[in-house]
Amino acid sequence: YFEVHQASEGLLVHPENVELLKDQAATMKFYEASRALKGDEGSDMSNLARAVERKHLHKQRKAWKKKHGTLWARPDPNSVVRVHPAMTLRDVLTDKRMVVPNFLPTFIMFPMEHPAHDEYLKEHKCIGILQPSGMPSA
Repeated sequence: YFEVHQASEGLLVHPENVELLKDQAATMKFYEASRALKGDEGSDMSNLARAVERKHLHKQRKAWKKKHGTLWARPDPNSVVRVHPAMTLRDVLTDKRMVVPNFLPTFIMFPMEHPAHDEYLKEHKCIGILQPSGMPSA
C-alpha cells in the first residue's frame, strides 16, 4: 500500500504531519533550508533558517488551533492504494495518485492473512489497486 496525500490548496496540515511540496519553487526552498539547517552555509544562515522554520511552525500550529481548538485533534488517516507485487518501483512512483512528500515515499507492507492487515484497512480507506495492465481486477 502507499498513502495518497491530499494536495489541495488551503488544506491545513497538522504541525506533526508532513507538509507537501506543491511545486518546484517549494521544493527548492525546502532543499535550501535543509542545507542551511545542516550548517552547510555557515552558522549565521543556520540560525536564520531555524528562525524562519520556527515562525512557519508557529503559524501552522496557530492556524490548526484556530480551526480545531486543540493540537490533540488529529486529521483522519490518509487513504491508501493497494500495490500488486508485480509492479515496479517506477510504476508506483509515476502513478498520478502517488505524491512523494519531501522526498520520502512511504510504503506499508503486510502479509495478507496477518491480523494487522485487517486493522490497518479499518483505519485507512483503500481507494484503488495498482496492478499491471492486462491482469483481471481482484
